[in-house]
Amino acid sequence: MIKENEQLSFEEVLSKLIRYCNYQARSEQEVFFKANELTSDDDIVLKLTDFLKQEKYIDDVKFAEVFVKGKMNQKRWGKYKIKEGLRQKGVSPRTIEHTLSAIDQQQYLENLQTLVEKRTKKLKLDREEKTKVYRYLLSKGYESGLILEHIG
Repeated sequence: MIKENEQLSFEEVLSKLIRYCNYQARSEQEVFFKANELTSDDDIVLKLTDFLKQEKYIDDVKFAEVFVKGKMNQKRWGKYKIKEGLRQKGVSPRTIEHTLSAIDQQQYLENLQTLVEKRTKKLKLDREEKTKVYRYLLSKGYESGLILEHIG
């Protein structure tokens, strides 16, 4: 965050945004918000984001692919939660649908099975425990039908 009376030059803001984008994949919306934090001039913000898009520092498709891979492999999120996360980052619905359709279904089901096994240590679950597992898996973003298939 810049101080009230401090104004950064175009080159300084650009340098900071390039470092911000190089650190990890960013959505266009994230970079736009960061640029607005660094400068109050709307024209400069638009020029900066346009330049960063042209130079491939910002690419919502690449960002969505990295986001999906990370959330699926590290956090084991389901499609609904991933979709909502991408929507909150300002990714277009078309890009979201395209990226979600590219998810490896076998890996997706393995992730769900891993979560089920973690939550169901006992061989037989009573109704209350199944309900808890079901709600947990819903909160992770998995589809209701898939959950019911896996917890029986």
